[in-house]
Amino acid sequence: MSCCNKEKKDPPKMNCPLCKAEGEYIHYLAIEKVVKEELIYFVEAQNYYTCFNQDCEVVFFSEDKEQFWLIQDINLASDFDSITKLKKSNCGGCGGGCGSSCHK
Repeated sequence: MSCCNKEKKDPPKMNCPLCKAEGEYIHYLAIEKVVKEELIYFVEAQNYYTCFNQDCEVVFFSEDKEQFWLIQDINLASDFDSITKLKKSNCGGCGGGCGSSCHK
């Protein structure tokens, strides 16, 4: 079975608590890779979403909207593009490592 078979349902999209733009799901481990080191402790194993509105200060927010990270909370030295590319790939999040034609 290929990793690109979408048997799992994608989490529903959520609206950003600040700008109300539609946000997309991102795994909490991806957030740990880009938030500032002193804030990693606050990332919990739960559903998070990212706000792509360039006019909004929120980068990530939790499903319950109790936690959110602003632009100032992100480690700008981290490779944010590689994290978001995993989420935006055409398949279910394998990040291109399965060798499937969905990555070409």
